[in-house]
Amino acid sequence: MKKTITSMGLWIGFGLHLIFSAYVSAEVIEFRIANGTDKNPWNTANSPIQARQGDVIRFYNDDMTVHRLHTNGAPCPHGPDIAAGGSWDCIVSQPYSSSASGALYDHYVGPEAQVWIEAIP
Repeated sequence: MKKTITSMGLWIGFGLHLIFSAYVSAEVIEFRIANGTDKNPWNTANSPIQARQGDVIRFYNDDMTVHRLHTNGAPCPHGPDIAAGGSWDCIVSQPYSSSASGALYDHYVGPEAQVWIEAIP
């Protein structure tokens, strides 16, 4: 688990400056695109990637073909190419439910190459 300390300041009224700290806990969730995935789903509805807003989903491409996560901005921005042997960090900035809104998918293959993610606030 990755932990980050963030300090923030707040000005109130006539120059009174309050300082407070927020303890933010984020996890790095590792997901491996299996060798042989090719144009098939990355996972299933029964085994979605589960994350919280602020977490990082680290995609490793163990396949021999380039993959790219297609999103409309949630739970993270549209992904870049993930070359064979490469990785990419999806920083979960918004909630997303594949079970409610439909599976995401590999940009190069289309909706048949489903990626199931459940990201909660």
